Amino acid sequence: MQQFDVDGHHVTKTDIGVLGLDVIQVSIDRAFHKEISLGDVTFVYVITEGHGVFFVNNQPHRVAAGDMIVILPGERFWYAGRLKAVLANTPNYTPGSETTHRSVPRAEIDRALKNTQTVINL
Repeated sequence: MQQFDVDGHHVTKTDIGVLGLDVIQVSIDRAFHKEISLGDVTFVYVITEGHGVFFVNNQPHRVAAGDMIVILPGERFWYAGRLKAVLANTPNYTPGSETTHRSVPRAEIDRALKNTQTVINL
């Protein structure tokens, strides 16, 4: 099991190399502020605590504890919120193999967080 920080977010990673699968515990307090994609990796996030919003190919998907979201190879994504999740991805992720399309501006993150709060608190 490895523990490290990615862009200021604490990550715990278990590599199940035989299966070509990574299982990662993700915890964010605000946002993963880079819009990225990976050409050959499928990501499956299972939200275990909190709530937020994932933007996949510019489409918002609100999530809360108990939800699952799948991001297919090549899809562009970023996310915001206060949440914990278990992330499984296959094949194994190699750091630096992603394409960073842009840094998400603070104002855009603020709007996403505000809209998420409004919807979830209704």
